[in-house]
Amino acid sequence: MATNDKALVVMTGKSRQQILEEGGTGDWALRPSVVRGFQYAICVRNSYPNFNPGPGDRSEPHQAAFLVGKILSVEHLYKENERDRYRVMFSGFAEVLVEGFWDLSRNPVRYMALDEVARRGIDLEALTFKPMPSTLSNAADPIAIPATEKAGGVTPLTLQAAKEGLAATFGVSTDAIEIIIKG
Repeated sequence: MATNDKALVVMTGKSRQQILEEGGTGDWALRPSVVRGFQYAICVRNSYPNFNPGPGDRSEPHQAAFLVGKILSVEHLYKENERDRYRVMFSGFAEVLVEGFWDLSRNPVRYMALDEVARRGIDLEALTFKPMPSTLSNAADPIAIPATEKAGGVTPLTLQAAKEGLAATFGVSTDAIEIIIKG
């Protein structure tokens, strides 16, 4: 059930490159049942993260919106300080640059009304979304796989896509699907 009147807005230190490699924006303490109803996630630049944000260019100005993702799913990553952490997976993305987008909230996760998103300078309906790069989704260590690469004649499949297909087949949520890979 989509909640079309709000978007997830996160203030992140991670680069566009890293977000795309991971398949979405992650390590957030949020309410997955709420976020699963949203269509969009907006990533805003945090130029002063209190952690190592990983590789990639982060040249956008502090508090500028730089990436909009179409929400595909919400995946549980781990628990830290008694709080569950999640990654919001994207089916597509659009690059934007809207300076001063952040509303100065101290919480890096916001649920923002779409009319407020528009007032702050992002016309979601006018954006052209690109498909996400192909990845083998693994919360601890994402590995990029070129879209044209085939293993034994079989096109690579993300874990998230496999979970969604199985969930649809069996009539359960993706949270009820666990995939174990033994190698």
